[in-house]
Formats: sequence, C-alpha cells, structure tokens
Amino acid sequence: MADLDVTPVALRTGVKDIAFTGNVSLSGNNLLFAALEDGRIIVSPIQGVPENLKPPLTPVGAIALAGGAAHVLALRADGSVLAWGVDFSGQTDVHAAAQSDVIAIAAGLVQSLALRRDGSVVAWGSNGSGESDVPTAARSGVVAIAAGWQHSVALKSNGTVVT
Repeated sequence: MADLDVTPVALRTGVKDIAFTGNVSLSGNNLLFAALEDGRIIVSPIQGVPENLKPPLTPVGAIALAGGAAHVLALRADGSVLAWGVDFSGQTDVHAAAQSDVIAIAAGLVQSLALRRDGSVVAWGSNGSGESDVPTAARSGVVAIAAGWQHSVALKSNGTVVT
C-alpha cells in the first residue's frame, strides 16, 4: 500500500493542476490539492485532513481538479470523473453521463458539473437553488463551466452566458 505523500504542494515540481476546498465549517480545513504529472493527487497541509477528504493514494491519471466547499473532483485523462469528500447532497456520486467524454469540471458549494466533449453539461448534487438544473440553453454548444456557492454557469460558443 502506498504511503500518503507529505511533501508540501508549494515545494513540488510537475504539478498539472490545483484545487482548493475552502469551507472550514464543512470540512474543518482549508486544503490545497494538486494533480501531479505522474497521475497522483496530493493534499496540503497534510495534518488534520479528514479521512473522507484524503485523495486516492494510487495514481488516477488526473489532468484537472476542481474544489467545492468540502469535496473535490478530478478529471482523468480517459475523460471520466472521480469525486471524493463530504457528500451532503450527492455531489460526490458522479453522474453516469460524467463517466466518459468529459473535457472540463467545476465544483460549487455542494454541486458538481462536467462539460462533455459534445458541448453538453451534466450536473449533480444539491439543487436547493437550481444549481444542478441544466437549462435547455446549456444542453449544447457550451465551451466552459463554472460553479459557485449556490449557482452554476455555462459559457456558450456564441459568447452568451447561461445561468
């Protein structure tokens, strides 16, 4: 079994992407996650990381990360999504449509988003404020996604923003 890597993220080389989880009241910590070139994911600071927020110990092929309040998404090189962390509203239960052909990810307070290669958006997790509803206008032609506290947005190829 692999040991948890304790080298601080700031002292690393070969970092491909970073993500921050920053709601101390939900996770107990402000944590910085880093996807490394070898496919591993590390976290800093290492002390006091809640068990459910520890990244996988083996390489997962992560090429991008997104941090929510107390959950993390990893986009794998094969186009699938991995999620872990505090699961208040299903935000770590990766939607079936986010298991292939994903090109971008975003994580909000308690919602998760994936942008598929065909320009469609998949959302899962909390929907108390409509943050996981995918409007008709965001079902095609989307080129970027973002998620916030209780909202999600999509940028379409024609320059319009869908909320």
